[in-house]
Order: sequence, then C-alpha cells, then structure tokens
Amino acid sequence: MPPYVLIAEKTERYGWKILRSTKQLLVRRRWRNQVALAGIKLTPSSQAVDSEAALAFAIAGDAGRTEQLAEDLNKRFPSDTQMQLLWLPAIKAQLALNRKNASEALTDLQLTVPPIEFGGMEFENNVSCLYPTYIRGEAYLAAGQGTQAAAEF
Repeated sequence: MPPYVLIAEKTERYGWKILRSTKQLLVRRRWRNQVALAGIKLTPSSQAVDSEAALAFAIAGDAGRTEQLAEDLNKRFPSDTQMQLLWLPAIKAQLALNRKNASEALTDLQLTVPPIEFGGMEFENNVSCLYPTYIRGEAYLAAGQGTQAAAEF
C-alpha cells in the first residue's frame, strides 16, 4: 500500500477519534486531550482536526490550548464561513461557559442561529454542525432559561 494511503487512513482515524471524543461531552478529560493532541501531531495543518481539537480542548476546560488553536484558525481561515460562523463562535462560547459567563456565551453564539448551523460540513461525514446548538442550550440552562434551553435541545 502506498505511504500516502496509510497517512490518509491514519488522518481519518484520528479525525474520527477527535469527533467521537468531542461528542462524548462527559467522558474523561485526559483521554480527550490525548486524542486531540495526537490528531494535531499527525495532521498539523488540518482544518478539520484543528477545529475538532479546539472544541475538545474547550469542553475539557483547557483554555490555553483552546485559545491558541482558535487564534490560529481565525488567522488561517478569516473568510471561511463555517469557521467564522460556526466553529469559532462555538469554541468561544464554550470557553465563556467554562468561566460561568452564560450571557457572553449567548452573545458569542448570535451569529450561529439556524439555518447555518443545520447545514452540511465540508470536512466531516457528520450531517450538520450542531455544536453551537448544543452549547447554546447549555448557555440557556446556565442562565436559568429552561424554556429556551429545551427549544435548543
């Protein structure tokens, strides 16, 4: 098998591991960070891996790594609609939630309102990017707005 095929398979495998670790929001923090770091090392310039890793770090509460990756993604993809209107707002909102600032999280997510977050993802086999929806629901819960949270979930 050609080496580039093996690299592509490894890249996809790590991308999916990061995706699964991000979706398992209540799973072990250490494992999530290790998988995200492994994916970044394997594919250091992958938009998909870096986006998922930044969100995984944010969910795990690793503000330093999250902010560094988010800043890099913002610089590398300033005109990318999904990055600017889905990924970065979700990442920033999760960081705000980690700081117990629900109103800042909701403000960060104002650009992500449907229908854009229900659209397809270019680099993922996932149907949509519902991370902003989920994080918005969490922010409404943290703000004591259960009715609005229920509508998001």
